[in-house]
Amino acid sequence: MGFTGRNSALRIEYSKVIIHNTLSFRFALTIKTTSKIKKEIIVIMKNPSSTCLNLEDGINVSTTSSSKLRKSRIDRTTGYVYRFLKNHYKRIIILNLYPIYSSNPIDVNAYYHLNNNIVSISINDTFISQTLKKYPYADIACAWGGPNGINNNDYDARIGKIFSIIGKRNTLQYDITSKQLVQYSYQQQNQNKKCVYPLHGLKWR
Repeated sequence: MGFTGRNSALRIEYSKVIIHNTLSFRFALTIKTTSKIKKEIIVIMKNPSSTCLNLEDGINVSTTSSSKLRKSRIDRTTGYVYRFLKNHYKRIIILNLYPIYSSNPIDVNAYYHLNNNIVSISINDTFISQTLKKYPYADIACAWGGPNGINNNDYDARIGKIFSIIGKRNTLQYDITSKQLVQYSYQQQNQNKKCVYPLHGLKWR
């Protein structure tokens, strides 16, 4: 899925992408919808796949040529999350447990677990903290799914770190039975395994 056709109304308001040693990292993605509901939601997923991979750092779609937009793609996960939320929120901010671009969690594992590359993780956590402070009343949805090839201990530690950054704010996760976002309190986050491994955004349909 790209920026044309059925996603023609999708507006990337902001994307923070950094390229380092041929690798690409995305630390934040903000999508502005046409909803009249003046509310924001922060969605924390596993890692970026392809959305905005070819757009420059800090891009704003209003200043981007159409040729560059055509080169960028919206991956399936982002598309499902966007379509599920677009009528309920004015702004969708997508963050991730891991900022590295990859469609294969095994590659994420190789970069972070085997090579112990922690600099981008530190930058990523700073962006998460800053985003939560910028939007103190935004809903927060967890959509990272299970480890799927990432070292289990590392993955659980990342989740624990994210919850420590979130603090005592409640979170949401997608319930596949009701097909709705269900709220989890701070206490439930620390007790309920379902909330630790919430459904991946790819299941939001």
